[in-house]
Amino acid sequence: MIKVTNKYQLIHLGIASTNPSGTVPHVPQFELIFDRVFERALCSFDCISPEDRLKDNTQRYIDPVREAGLVDISEALSGWLENGRLMRRSGMGQEEVAELYAGFVEYINGGLDDGKISNSAAKIFLYALNCFADLGVHYDAILENPRKSSSAERAEYVQATLRLWNAYSKEHKVSDQNAFGFNPIPRGKEIVSRVYISADLTASPSKIVNEWHAALKKTVNDLSVHFKVNKWLSEKYHTVVIYVGDGENEALRVEDSLRTFLDNCDPKLLSETAMPTAIPLQRGISIAPEPIQVNKFVPLLAGRKISYSKLIAVLFELAFTLAFDDMRQNERQPLIITSESLRESAKKYFRQLIFSSGINPDTMSSAR
Repeated sequence: MIKVTNKYQLIHLGIASTNPSGTVPHVPQFELIFDRVFERALCSFDCISPEDRLKDNTQRYIDPVREAGLVDISEALSGWLENGRLMRRSGMGQEEVAELYAGFVEYINGGLDDGKISNSAAKIFLYALNCFADLGVHYDAILENPRKSSSAERAEYVQATLRLWNAYSKEHKVSDQNAFGFNPIPRGKEIVSRVYISADLTASPSKIVNEWHAALKKTVNDLSVHFKVNKWLSEKYHTVVIYVGDGENEALRVEDSLRTFLDNCDPKLLSETAMPTAIPLQRGISIAPEPIQVNKFVPLLAGRKISYSKLIAVLFELAFTLAFDDMRQNERQPLIITSESLRESAKKYFRQLIFSSGINPDTMSSAR
């Protein structure tokens, strides 16, 4: 049975739409994610960022708008969103985009009025939206799994994913360069969260694929739950990714399948370490919100959506950019700026940027 360690995690599955007690978790979820991401990124951080990457980011994303007002940046963003080519590709009309943007601006302004976002964080978030694809320098370091699989395990995994692919009819599967997707998400359906199943890469990851498919069949959810698997064994933490829609029944179907999976899966097959960017539910199972708000705009700016983990890597980098700029403006700044000296300030900005993305930093569920 799923051992939910925090009742707020139920919000992600749609089982509870409101916080029963009206309080927030003892430790805000964004802090746990920030600390895990920081530890994962630390190995590459100091050799890439403080005096090089962050200085460049400051010049690219902060200096150009330092004297600009938030209204000026909002108007510039509005102009980018009205790019005809990307708007046509999205299938949205100009009025629909304008309405979407007006709601977004109202949300950001509300955060400013309530003190949930600082002016500097709001400005860099809006200005950098156009460049999210170029940010997130620590993405690979954050998600890399230190436990490595053998060639035999990788071969077995490929065979397991091919068997899974062959078990589905063509209307229930899609394939891209890297992954097999099952029960494709219909156009217009909103995904609100995603669940990660993480295998121990040294303990027969192919069995995770087999056990997950068996759980879906047993719960008669094999043709309704949306999920994907990598075609080749990923050296990252996501072995199976499950997408949860906005209906309560759908969330319950996912929960039912997960419980059956865990009842029959040897825990030793699952990773002891949770997906670094997500909220752990129990060994090998973690959950994260879908970046709904950001992905309403990024395709209109850059032509394609970004993943949740990519968003976390982007916001992590922007948070350190803001912290670096604060220290740079301080006359008493240390001679050597390190990731550790920026950590607490960056955590404060990370919270604000998470909120700017439409995610409640305390529960890591949708804030809208």
